[in-house]
Amino acid sequence: MGCLLACALLLAAAPALEEEIERATRLLESGAVAETKALLAELEALAPRDRQLRFLKAHVALREDERDRAIALFRELLSEDPALIRVRLDLARTLYEKGDLDAATYHFELALGADIPDPVRRNVQAYLDRMRHAETYLSLHIGVARDSNPSLAPRSNTIYLFGLPFELAPSAQPEPAWALVVNAVGKIALGADRRPYLVATFDTREYRDASLNHRFGQIGAGYSIPLERWRLGAEAGWHEAHFRKQNLAEGPWARMYAWGNVGGNVLLSPSLQRRWNDYPTYAYLSGTQDVAALDATVAALPSLAFIPGIAVGRTSAVDPVFGFRSVELRFGVRTELPPGLIVGARLASAESRYDAEDPLFQTTRRDRQRRFELEIVLRTFSVRGVVAPTLFFSRIRNDSNVSLYASERHLAGIGLTTRF
Repeated sequence: MGCLLACALLLAAAPALEEEIERATRLLESGAVAETKALLAELEALAPRDRQLRFLKAHVALREDERDRAIALFRELLSEDPALIRVRLDLARTLYEKGDLDAATYHFELALGADIPDPVRRNVQAYLDRMRHAETYLSLHIGVARDSNPSLAPRSNTIYLFGLPFELAPSAQPEPAWALVVNAVGKIALGADRRPYLVATFDTREYRDASLNHRFGQIGAGYSIPLERWRLGAEAGWHEAHFRKQNLAEGPWARMYAWGNVGGNVLLSPSLQRRWNDYPTYAYLSGTQDVAALDATVAALPSLAFIPGIAVGRTSAVDPVFGFRSVELRFGVRTELPPGLIVGARLASAESRYDAEDPLFQTTRRDRQRRFELEIVLRTFSVRGVVAPTLFFSRIRNDSNVSLYASERHLAGIGLTTRF
């Protein structure tokens, strides 16, 4: 009897609650922030988990210039229901106004998968163009991971030289190690029209055994030109790679690219890049690396995006034994799941064919690499709304007709990301 009475009271209160929420909405639209806040406090006592009430509270926070509070409320709502497109759009815009462009880009890209009016869609596309090409930003991922094979030791204990078998020493076998993994990409927009810019990329894996450390850095300057539906750009600079405590390779690089929206929910980015590689210690490896790539982001739903891509490459070397052609196909998916999980997975397959026969192995090398990557971002546990914890795993398997280069590697760890 008591249960039936409670249900009856709730049903009677529902229309009244809806009317009061509508009244609170009108008060907020009229600028009566204090009155809206007081009314919401009364209603929250009746329905503390009502989504519309929390949505209005987020907008009250925005009127009071409390962006962090509003962002937290928007993220809380999306963690419960990733399909709330109005919440995602308001979150993306608030993140943009705060200057958190990495996270804003993520949410605006997903918003393209929703059934939104054309003017709103064009506005989202304009935000994405501006953030990618005309704003200063920093994207950062940092973590600690267990690396199963940091030295890329071969899977087999036996390799063949001049047609004869040789057993590898135990020290040449895979030996796991912990690593600090850092990936950072930054850009500084310049000038009144924000067309010129500076850009930098930094990747590193630091191990207790410093002889395993790998670092890559790239800096440059560029210029982009906005068109009606596309943006064209060119950039160039200098790159360096360090491995085993020494400068492995260095040289200039140049890249041309385009970026545009096709069909409303598809973002395309074709590019051409060349690196000039000078190997101070291994001069026979010096040469050029050319890559033509086409990447896309397809927003299928407000909480689901597909990320396909293809890259065709040509690497030359002084010694043609180490020159090769390659083709890589990749396909990724990114989705959101309650309660506050952002799940991303990526598969890639690459084929490499070398230019000349290696006299040591008496064959022309051919490789096939398979790569799987998984990342789970725990948005609910973000730190002050700036970074969120992430779990990541990758598996790279390289098959080769030369047993020395047939390897397998797993990387599993935990870290922090700004993209959530």
